[in-house]
Amino acid sequence: MWALLPQVNIKVVLAVTIINVCIGTIYYFSALKPKYMRLMQASRQRAAFTSSELPLHPLRSLVGTAAAAAVLTTALNLLALRFGVNSWQDGLCMAGALLLIDICLNARHHFFERRPTGLFLLHCGYQTLVLVSTCCLLCVFGWLPA
Repeated sequence: MWALLPQVNIKVVLAVTIINVCIGTIYYFSALKPKYMRLMQASRQRAAFTSSELPLHPLRSLVGTAAAAAVLTTALNLLALRFGVNSWQDGLCMAGALLLIDICLNARHHFFERRPTGLFLLHCGYQTLVLVSTCCLLCVFGWLPA
């Protein structure tokens, strides 16, 4: 797997990482923030946002999100390179398989902690957007020209 590292298209990985951060910002911070806040209050957990429209720890949120997106994007690019996934249709299949794994892993702790089902579905929607966009973009553009 490490032998594939020189084949990673760094420009595409950085671009897709930025896209992932933007998706998260738009999804949670803009479009679905009121729903997220209601569901977090219903689950009696501390929301990541304050009522003043800012994350509780803005710098930590941004750096942590960007780092996680970069690691995810690099790992998915390495998987695509390793298994020769190089079309958007194959990227969609890869995203579907990873999404199924993600849903199964998250469902266990989510329902064990008695969080609202709406919160679980909200997170699944975000993961779907991220995995589909990341896998499709990386499978088409993540290859370095030969």
